[in-house]
Amino acid sequence: MNYIIYNSNTGQIHRTGSCPEAYIEIQCLDGEKLLIGDANPLTQYVLAGAVTTFTEAEQSAKDNLTYGYAWAMPERAVVQILTDDEITAYLATQARAKRDQLLTSCDWTQTADQSSAIKTLWQPYRQDLRDITLQTGFPATIVWPTPPT
Repeated sequence: MNYIIYNSNTGQIHRTGSCPEAYIEIQCLDGEKLLIGDANPLTQYVLAGAVTTFTEAEQSAKDNLTYGYAWAMPERAVVQILTDDEITAYLATQARAKRDQLLTSCDWTQTADQSSAIKTLWQPYRQDLRDITLQTGFPATIVWPTPPT
């Protein structure tokens, strides 16, 4: 017998499993209900006692969450869980960390034993990396420079 344990208030599927039909003592926590059947917790939920599949739009929204947002049940909608300032601060920190890593990975181009041609070739790229914080969309939208070849 296949079974589904779901949140009785939201319909969110917590777990699924299988057991012999003679075994009927499946444990549910407070606020959970048992339903006999099959379900995929990644693409389905329980509505009015029936397994229901997320719409294509709901599944896309659920699968493409960005930082600071979460999928909410039973609303079946994306909700903001952090403030705009918290999201912006996180994105800025992540962008600066990536920028710093990219700069570090090409530090070798500016060492004393490199030719002036190599230094000159890489300097605009390195300056563009330093200037990402000046871009209009920073930190939500960043156009990353392409390293020279």
